[in-house]
Amino acid sequence: MTKQEKKTFVKAIIKAAQDKIIAAIPTMPEEWEGVELRWLIEDAMTLFADNARFGTDKKRRKSYENECMVKNIL
Repeated sequence: MTKQEKKTFVKAIIKAAQDKIIAAIPTMPEEWEGVELRWLIEDAMTLFADNARFGTDKKRRKSYENECMVKNIL
């Protein structure tokens, strides 16, 4: 993937999570504020991450985790 393709891919995933969360606003309790919304955002992003991990091989995942640690990515 080129750098531009990576940027486009990341933006698409974040936009999908954003759309899902915004669509849920009408059903949210009125008293929810920043704390609950942050939890909801975290849960939505975790859902996307869990879906991405489904079916991937362990060797590739281990390599990813190693690169993140060694290169201090996130």
